[in-house]
Amino acid sequence: MTDKREFNLEGCSLPFTPEGKASLVTETPHHYGGQFLFVDYRADVIEVAKFLPAPLEPDPEGRAFAIVNELFCVPGNNPGLIHSNPERTQYTEGVVAVRCSYKGEPGCYMTALWVTRDWSMTFGQYFGWPKKIANVHLTRVPPLHPTLKPIGVGSNVRGIVSREGYRLLDLSIQLDRKEEDTAAPQFGWLYSVRFFPSMGPTLPEVKQL
Repeated sequence: MTDKREFNLEGCSLPFTPEGKASLVTETPHHYGGQFLFVDYRADVIEVAKFLPAPLEPDPEGRAFAIVNELFCVPGNNPGLIHSNPERTQYTEGVVAVRCSYKGEPGCYMTALWVTRDWSMTFGQYFGWPKKIANVHLTRVPPLHPTLKPIGVGSNVRGIVSREGYRLLDLSIQLDRKEEDTAAPQFGWLYSVRFFPSMGPTLPEVKQL
């Protein structure tokens, strides 16, 4: 903007309004919790490298992972939103990511990411996460179900992602033992690329790793 007047509208995303209540994304920071189906695997290193933007380097063992999760997200300034408007705080998500490094610092890069809410997809664009809207389902057993046992050792758990008539991700595991929380794989740095295309010949595109 070339006008020097102070911006007079509020919000964490479009649309901006006088009170900021119409924004698609709630005010940050956000606090997350939920349940995850996390599958760690090995992929062909040459194929992994094709999906990494330079200068990221693939993990030498081709380590990668896929996730289907159910998440609960509340804004720090309004945790009561989970009670007043549950739809604004709950979503499911599918992720495909590869292990990599940047100047020797290990981390991961998300090559594909699907969510069930538009506000989550928009929030992801701030960080360069490649989110798309999709149907995402994860095995979930209510604790008071009269027939089904709570998820634990011996349970079969499945997560499925589909979009526009295509099944894109299908994870299925059987839980054969209980592990300590410290056994969970660590993400390290979350590398991403924020991209804004050029909207005209005098406006450069933006690419930020």
